[in-house]
Amino acid sequence: MTLYRSSYTFYMMMIMISIYIWYMIILPFELQTLHTIATFSWQWWGRPSEPPPRRFGYFLHITDMHIDESYLPGATVDSDCHRLPSPSQRSSSSSITLSGKLGTPGEHCDSPIELAQQTLNWLKKEWKHKLDFVVWTGDNARHDWDKKHKRKRKHIYKLNEKIQDMMVETFWPTPDDPRHIPLVPSIGNNDVHPHNYIGGDDDHGILSFYSQLWHNWIPQDQQATFQAGGYFAVDVGRHLRIISLNTMYFYSKNDAVRGCHKPGLAHKHMEWFEQQLVKARSESVKVYVMGHVPPSPRDYRRSCFEDYTRISAAFPDVLKGHFYGHLNMDHFLLFDGRETQMMSSSTNISSSFLDRLTEYESDDDDDLPVVDNGDDQDICINRNINAYVDWLRDMYSSIDPPEQGEQAPVFTPLVAIQVSPSVLPVYLPSFRIYRYEINDNDNDHVIHSGQMMNNNEEENGSAQPHGTLLGYQQYYANITKWEEDNHNNRMPLEYQLEYDTYEAYGLTDLTVESYYQLAKDMVDDDDEPESKHLWSKYIQNMFVQTLNEDLEPSI
Repeated sequence: MTLYRSSYTFYMMMIMISIYIWYMIILPFELQTLHTIATFSWQWWGRPSEPPPRRFGYFLHITDMHIDESYLPGATVDSDCHRLPSPSQRSSSSSITLSGKLGTPGEHCDSPIELAQQTLNWLKKEWKHKLDFVVWTGDNARHDWDKKHKRKRKHIYKLNEKIQDMMVETFWPTPDDPRHIPLVPSIGNNDVHPHNYIGGDDDHGILSFYSQLWHNWIPQDQQATFQAGGYFAVDVGRHLRIISLNTMYFYSKNDAVRGCHKPGLAHKHMEWFEQQLVKARSESVKVYVMGHVPPSPRDYRRSCFEDYTRISAAFPDVLKGHFYGHLNMDHFLLFDGRETQMMSSSTNISSSFLDRLTEYESDDDDDLPVVDNGDDQDICINRNINAYVDWLRDMYSSIDPPEQGEQAPVFTPLVAIQVSPSVLPVYLPSFRIYRYEINDNDNDHVIHSGQMMNNNEEENGSAQPHGTLLGYQQYYANITKWEEDNHNNRMPLEYQLEYDTYEAYGLTDLTVESYYQLAKDMVDDDDEPESKHLWSKYIQNMFVQTLNEDLEPSI
């Protein structure tokens, strides 16, 4: 009994000691720990966290490579760079112009394949790892200039297959960069046969050819659409989509189709374009639209130009960029949706707009008209550049400011079209890299007519709406200087930065409002030195540093 009581007393004492230790030592420690955890949790999940850093993406726009399998370095430019000078030409006292190794700027010659290869080599080395996708706006095949070496359908197919192989080799996943980079192609007016012609009764299976060639880039659910019309839509990122148009149906030189206001391929294509934008708006998706021939009253049928501008002006919350090539010059077009609405609703169109509509139409079947460089030799370019520059300046001057006040429309009724210069060295080979906003918290979802856009983020100086273009860098290669310095043919071609839109023009973004302000800053006050300087810089960039503000050769 005594032993039992002693054990009982011992156990009770141990229990009391344990309770005392827990109450006096462990419990305060646990309470402090729980308080710390609760405090930490409140700081992390309860308080608003620091805003994440702004995220940007990059993409390439490359256009008009115009490779020529018959280009021959040292050939005469009179032969379109296809034939070496004859003995009589070599012995002649009169000088002859010969083609360069990587191209012949300012002459009636296409690109050697080596120029396209070295361009893609540089992009692979310097930019591939940063790119999210590639906008590729057509005209891969050479022109049909050489009457002694006519271009046939098989040549167009072969040249497009060659470019396709080069693009795949450049942007395909590798162990070092296993990403799948979307390439988004479109058909150019020199990628069809005959030149400028598609949509007739017999296109000889050309859309089937491109459908198979580009099957890696055209989504499976878009294959039928492409095979029927040569256009498609593809997602290139989260809530970001590209619409690749077949602008040949809108092109005024394509005699195979009718206008956009008559039943046919052009009308159907424009309806599809509008339906895609309605669909994107309902899905809270931002859209870039691209194609070969840029919309303009000079190059589009009037009905198609009206519809394109009207539709684009109605979807500024969805459409974040328009990307085109074809013209070889670096510039932007600015159109007013109010004028095209007037054109659609009235037959009494202002004479000034009709003048602008038709003034620069031409029967020239080439993409490259000429300008005299002062030495009795012609520099081949996209049009009579004096007239084109005058037309461009008139366009910028004629755009009225958006209406202000209570009666103002919800959206700016302007449409900004970006035209990238070519790899083809009409001037010097060039391409551009865009930077765009990636905004995962973009609350600007569905915008309906009469509903204001959510601009709080822009006003607070933080992220812009998803997909907003923030700027681009234009790169070019001085192939003339490269040839002078590269006597042993071992030095790879290097591209260099020509300009950045922020540094050159002070643009903090590439919205239509920023382009409108740039246009007015350049042309509205001829007496202001700053305005003159800005216009001069713009013209030099427009012709890739080969012409000055007086449109005279500068290199």
